[in-house]
Amino acid sequence: MDVRRFADVIAVLEGEQPEYDAALVGLVNAYTAARSNPAQDHTAAIEAAREAVSLVLKKSATNRFAPTQLEIMREIGAIDFFGVRAEPTLEQALRASMNGMSSVVASLEKFRSEIARVLSAGVQARNGLLVLHVVSASPTDSADFEIGVLIPAELVDSKLGALTKQLDEWNKALKAFAELAGEDEREITVKALATGSFVLIVKAGVKTAKLVADMIGAVVALYKRLVDLRDLRDRFAKTDVPAPEVEIVKKHEADTVDRSVADIVGQLMREASVEPGRQGELEVALTISVKKTIRFIDSGGAVEVTAPPMPQEGVAENEIGEEPPQAQPYRAAIAAVQTNGAAVATLPPRTRRIVELPRETSATPELDRGTRAINFEDDSETSN
Repeated sequence: MDVRRFADVIAVLEGEQPEYDAALVGLVNAYTAARSNPAQDHTAAIEAAREAVSLVLKKSATNRFAPTQLEIMREIGAIDFFGVRAEPTLEQALRASMNGMSSVVASLEKFRSEIARVLSAGVQARNGLLVLHVVSASPTDSADFEIGVLIPAELVDSKLGALTKQLDEWNKALKAFAELAGEDEREITVKALATGSFVLIVKAGVKTAKLVADMIGAVVALYKRLVDLRDLRDRFAKTDVPAPEVEIVKKHEADTVDRSVADIVGQLMREASVEPGRQGELEVALTISVKKTIRFIDSGGAVEVTAPPMPQEGVAENEIGEEPPQAQPYRAAIAAVQTNGAAVATLPPRTRRIVELPRETSATPELDRGTRAINFEDDSETSN
């Protein structure tokens, strides 16, 4: 677990807890009043209190968390208690009303105590890190753009060889994006590497961060379409729909992937800073990287991009009262990251692989930049 991200997650949960708990207390009080005065109709009061809790959950910052932050919440046992992800757990507590108002009050109090227990343990751990000067006393707004790769332990079977292979593939993929962005520095700088589910955090240039964020948004949109198509195919398979019809849907899935990958690559190439004569090799490398990302997400992995806070208007103004030209791509990159950087977190649970994507088996052109050369030997996956 990345301790900096852990401390930031705890700071968010700690900041939201007072309003959240106040809303839960209001809900407990509404049910307590109904228990104490059964002859009166308390429906309106209970519904209002329940809506107050829902509003708190809907505006929670955890709903916008990136996959690595959600993984931290999962590891510390907080994932089912904050934000919209808490709704099923809360509903389960409220279903105790079928056994009487006393039961639902007891269930809600247990729900509150579980939240307090998880948060208390997290705060104690964070405070210990503060004492040891491992983390800072407030959430850290990194000045860097960062790309995070979440590699599920089961994807590599917790084996060093398989993990090393994944890291090598992501090193090649991210170098391809750095090449495409025309970055001066194309060696990938690691900022954190954490265990549990393995989390890799690397520093990214402004243009690279925007390209990767745009790619993530497009891949997630494609994946959601594939989920719908696979659900349709499954429904056909369970009925008496003729086999040819099922094959038509299957072919449409494959065609959708092929077209979408070509569209994604084309869009990114149009955004890129491509040196003369290198269009073909970069397009091949980018295609491999996009397909790598699709397969990786399909296998349960996650990729994210995070950005510094958006600077206030006019902060970077020059002597004539205008923002310097470099401020515009900087703001554009932050906006892209805010829109798409955490898009993988919006996907439904990935309980099975649904993408049928042929692999490239032949060697691809070397991206020769002297000491920065990138050589994709193949596009194989660790466990696919």
